[in-house]
Amino acid sequence: MPTVHTLKNGVRVVCDPIDGLETLALSVVAGRGARSEDEARSGWSHLLEHMVFKGAGERSARDIVEVIEAEGGQINAA
Repeated sequence: MPTVHTLKNGVRVVCDPIDGLETLALSVVAGRGARSEDEARSGWSHLLEHMVFKGAGERSARDIVEVIEAEGGQINAA
């Protein structure tokens, strides 16, 4: 049964351990997107996207995806 922990900053972390496995699945879910932004917050979703992919030094967004997916990971934005 998954457990939900709420950090001091309000971020929720859901943990669902499976006995016997030594792997990790990580999902980062914002719960909102550009359609949900009011005028005062317009552009935050786009900024977050750039922080994730542009803040990776010399690696392009494609490089990041290829490295993660070559190891069995999956990147998907919706």
